[in-house]
Amino acid sequence: MIKVKKMPGTLRLKYYAGVDENGKELYKSRLINNISSALSDENAYAMKTLLADVQKNPISEFTRVNQSFITEE
Repeated sequence: MIKVKKMPGTLRLKYYAGVDENGKELYKSRLINNISSALSDENAYAMKTLLADVQKNPISEFTRVNQSFITEE
């Protein structure tokens, strides 16, 4: 029998950071770890809105990564 235990996840913010000397767009990422698996998607998105207010550069991607620990009994 397979047992699945939900683990804390991660929120990833990707944001525009300007252009390099060749005119190529630069992006950076910021990770927020240990996000409870009980956090609803709606509340996670609300966090994105709050973070966008304090983030200097515009957020271009917002990703939630859920993790599970899978074992066999």
